[in-house]
Amino acid sequence: MNNMFLYKKTTYNKKEGSTLIVSVLILTLLGAIYASIITTGMTERRMNIRHEARLEAQAAAESLVEYGFAQLQHHFSQETNLNASLFDTNGSDSLNLPPDSYFGSRVDTNSLEIVGGVITTNSANTYIDPSDPLNTNDPMKGKRVTTKEVTVYGKASVTPYNGANPITSYVSQTFEVRDSPLFTHAIFYNLDLDIHPGPRMDIHGPVHTNGKLRLNASSGLYFHDQVTTAEGLYHEYEHVSTKSWGDIYFKDSTGNFKSMKNTHTSDLNEVLDSSYNIEGAFLDSDLGDDFRATASLLWEGNLMTSLHGVSNYQPVQFSEYKRDDSSTSDYDPINTGHDLIEPLDSSNSNTSIESQKMAGKAGLYFKWDTSTGTLDAYDGDGNSLGISDLENTLWTRTEEAFQDNRRNIAVDVIDIHTGVLKQLIESPGTATDEKITDYDPSNDWNGIVYFECYSSSGSSTLDDSGVRLTGGELDVTGEGIPSLGNDAGMTFVTNNALYVKGHFNTDGNVDGDSGTYSDNSDEVPVAVMADSVTFLSASWDDTNSFSGMQNASSTEVSLAVVSGITPNDMTRDGVYNKYNGGAHNFPRYLEDWTGSTFAIRGSLVCLYESEIDWSQWECCSDFYSPPTRLYGFHEMFENGTYPPGTPMIRSYKRAFYTKMNASEYEAAIPWTSP
Repeated sequence: MNNMFLYKKTTYNKKEGSTLIVSVLILTLLGAIYASIITTGMTERRMNIRHEARLEAQAAAESLVEYGFAQLQHHFSQETNLNASLFDTNGSDSLNLPPDSYFGSRVDTNSLEIVGGVITTNSANTYIDPSDPLNTNDPMKGKRVTTKEVTVYGKASVTPYNGANPITSYVSQTFEVRDSPLFTHAIFYNLDLDIHPGPRMDIHGPVHTNGKLRLNASSGLYFHDQVTTAEGLYHEYEHVSTKSWGDIYFKDSTGNFKSMKNTHTSDLNEVLDSSYNIEGAFLDSDLGDDFRATASLLWEGNLMTSLHGVSNYQPVQFSEYKRDDSSTSDYDPINTGHDLIEPLDSSNSNTSIESQKMAGKAGLYFKWDTSTGTLDAYDGDGNSLGISDLENTLWTRTEEAFQDNRRNIAVDVIDIHTGVLKQLIESPGTATDEKITDYDPSNDWNGIVYFECYSSSGSSTLDDSGVRLTGGELDVTGEGIPSLGNDAGMTFVTNNALYVKGHFNTDGNVDGDSGTYSDNSDEVPVAVMADSVTFLSASWDDTNSFSGMQNASSTEVSLAVVSGITPNDMTRDGVYNKYNGGAHNFPRYLEDWTGSTFAIRGSLVCLYESEIDWSQWECCSDFYSPPTRLYGFHEMFENGTYPPGTPMIRSYKRAFYTKMNASEYEAAIPWTSP
């Protein structure tokens, strides 16, 4: 038997082998993908951590710049002229860092830097052109400004969460200081501004208030130029709930009037909730944050509030006005604007305030003791002048000269005849009754006249007194306004109540242009500043004032007015003042003006509460009935010609924000390291 070897043939499945190989390849690929995902995720995480740190560093650097801005604003609000190198890091006025607690824990406080640059000044009177699209949302458009600029630099480092190298951010931004003449506004209020006329009223020229803007109209109120408020706009009749429903109009950028009353519902669907977008409702700051977009859409920068970045415009050196605190028994508003018209005070340690008082700028100074009746005069250096022989020509004192039924007193008054003053300044004679003795107008006159009233007895006799300007009509022989030298015109200031009688700095021909345009070649820029300003018509008669309200005649004046009001809803010495009368009653009246026009071209400025004449306004009472009002912004002021010594108001603007690298930052710092 043959031995046989039997072999079993093994058969391999090629498909199984292929599957294994594919599986291995897939696992390898998945592993690679997973590893890539892990790597990418870790990279993105590191990038996100660094990006977050970069944003935090940038925010910290921007906060430093903002902190620097606050310090700059403090300096510029307290001082008029600052040295260009004031903020040199080697000097005592270099900008200070905030406390470490100002920042989060990851900010390296040892890395922080805040540097103020060189103060540059542009003294040219620059017009902010409202037709330039870049100025659409500029609160100062349509006004003339001079500027100072300081760039503030900030540097901050943040350590990322993962402990990697710190991220450093460098930024800069320019702080612009803008000084604008007070009379660049048709109406300027340091207090709440109320306007609630009965007849239609048109207001030409820029309008600004540092307080609330409260508007109410019966027959229409039309604003032809930009309106700004540092607080909010409200459809209100002063502080009470009573309202009229006449339209109030502002212009858009193309010059078309658009009403404050909502007739624009389809245009506002994207910015107002339907519960607010109601036909006929008034659009005001009660809308909250939505009012910002609403006003921008409708009026395109011609109506701006605090929501649009409008801030207080303050006269240089003077702090913000604050209403009386009604929770205390004392009447104690912060009324520092009144210091502008106060006499110099040698005991005041705040020399910056004293330097801005009009009394310290005057080239001719009168001083009236209301207790004894004595009137003295001085030049700007305090040298005594001779005016006794000018009594009854330049000046006349009369006890209980006329009745002021608003103040409810017979007024002791000194009249100053501006026509005589014009002759004494422009062409003085040699005799003592033809000149102000020991006064050289060519050297001493600067256009600013200050008239101080005081009582040597210490009593409150200013309450029964006042100063009156007469003789200012331009087309009457012997009358007019003094003007000499490069700074034309006159600014007359008193700490007392002021009265202006008759046509003043005009020819007295009242027409449709009387509220804006000069009608006489002899007209010069004029301002009056006083505790209160009352206008007496050309037909006013002192004697008749004691027999009740007399009839006024149409009267035309050309001047800027700086004065005070009695705020509404206030109690002072037991007197409750429900209304202030609004800007249309800011010029005070004492006659029946029915059928007559009062035309004033100039600027109306309310800087303070009245402290001498705080008599209450009442409509259509026994002391006045309103005139046909023709109020306008003077073309001279619009074109940049102002009365002597016009105060400046100061505002601030941020500009030119820049992110920088380290080399750019180091190159931009103007100071050497301390």
